[in-house]
Amino acid sequence: MPMLAKGSMPVVAFPLAALLLSLLLLPLNLLLALPVIIICAAVSVIVLNFFRDPERTIGRGVVSPADGVLHRAEITDTGAYFSIFMNIHDVHVNRAPWPGRVVELVRMSGGHRPAYGKEAVKNERVRITIAGSLGAITVTQMVGLLARRILPYVGAGKMLGKGDRIGIIRLGSRVDLFVPSPDLRLSARKGDRVLAGTTTLARVIKEAEAE
Repeated sequence: MPMLAKGSMPVVAFPLAALLLSLLLLPLNLLLALPVIIICAAVSVIVLNFFRDPERTIGRGVVSPADGVLHRAEITDTGAYFSIFMNIHDVHVNRAPWPGRVVELVRMSGGHRPAYGKEAVKNERVRITIAGSLGAITVTQMVGLLARRILPYVGAGKMLGKGDRIGIIRLGSRVDLFVPSPDLRLSARKGDRVLAGTTTLARVIKEAEAE
């Protein structure tokens, strides 16, 4: 079974405690206990699945910071832009797309608009800036209609390897990535399903040509 995400126990504990308590009803009233046990067990399974945190094989190049569907994959003169939309069934632990040092972590207040809309950039969000060989990469975690909490795992000064865990968004939403280097070649396209730490979003041109 995959390990549970860091910071998940306060949430996971409630349905598990309810399940244990419901088992105490069995000797008292079987007909009443069974539906309660089934409901508590189903909720526990859903919550445990939501907070799973499997190990990942780290991909080449710039890797995806989140599980989900790629809604933007574009390289311009200023760099590469990506947006990943996370569904409730995706793993919600986010990972570093490239190695480097965290130089800034900023939490910005905002609303809870749908993550797929243009106004989502005004939602509550956390922006993590990672300085590395490709410049100051930014990973922006955004909440949506259901997501209400972003829990970062890192802070300024933290050294990260590619694929290291950097935080979690509870109940899904959106993660944007900006890489300030035009010397990249896209490896993923809009509409692709991606996995955090594993899926290669872009390759560094010099490295790709050397292979």
